Amino acid sequence: MAQNKRGKQSFILPQMPVITAWASIAGKKESEGPLAHTFDVVNQDTYFGQKTWEQAEKQMQKLALETVIKKAGIQKNQVGLVYSGDLLNQCIGSSFTLRNTGIPHIGLYGACSTMAESLLLASMIVGGGFSDNVVAMTIYQKIDF
Repeated sequence: MAQNKRGKQSFILPQMPVITAWASIAGKKESEGPLAHTFDVVNQDTYFGQKTWEQAEKQMQKLALETVIKKAGIQKNQVGLVYSGDLLNQCIGSSFTLRNTGIPHIGLYGACSTMAESLLLASMIVGGGFSDNVVAMTIYQKIDF
């Protein structure tokens, strides 16, 4: 029997997870809005120095991962799992971002719900005692052609 399940769709974790660090990477459009002062990294180049928007998304996720690891005060090898998603085919941006990091990765494709889904799953992994540090991240980039 599921000891931590409450009702049909709720659960109680034996160890409460906490968000120890967060990071946000933004492009030109975001930097022009009212939340500009809240972003960790802002780049005025929509393509983040890359040739394609797919490569730009990879670069944004790489910056997000590096930034959150630094802000958390941990090393890359202390990250037990990354949940990430993007709107490219087969989560290709996330896969390419993480393929040479040595960090286990589970790709999520929930469109607008990807961040909420990744946070939920990350909390269950940490709260269930399966990993001490899990990264939840997603990317959305609007390119104006």
